[in-house]
Amino acid sequence: MEKLEHAGHIPLILEYIVTVVNLIGIVIILFGFFKGFFHHMKAEIGSLYGKDIIEGTKKVRIIVGTYMLLGLEFLIASDIILSVVKHNFNSLIELAGIVIIRTAIGYFLGKEIEQLKEEIK
Repeated sequence: MEKLEHAGHIPLILEYIVTVVNLIGIVIILFGFFKGFFHHMKAEIGSLYGKDIIEGTKKVRIIVGTYMLLGLEFLIASDIILSVVKHNFNSLIELAGIVIIRTAIGYFLGKEIEQLKEEIK
């Protein structure tokens, strides 16, 4: 993350908050990845004993997708906080693009998770 010009202590504090919120989002996504990987391996082993791999895979996609969606929300929040600190036009355009892309990903990921939940029921 590029260093920002500081007009006082508040922008510096917000910069640290942005870093922490970004790290939280990344940790959530990584946790979901590892949890999904564990469940995927469990489903693979179960398939060796005749269990349905398709249902196991759908559950893994729900797990990973849910954590990705939550992690993306944290990353969007950090981008919004960063826009409070950076007051130039280019950073606002960059923020708008990032938020639009992340929101679109989150929207379609949420739809897919809901569809997978319905298929499992």
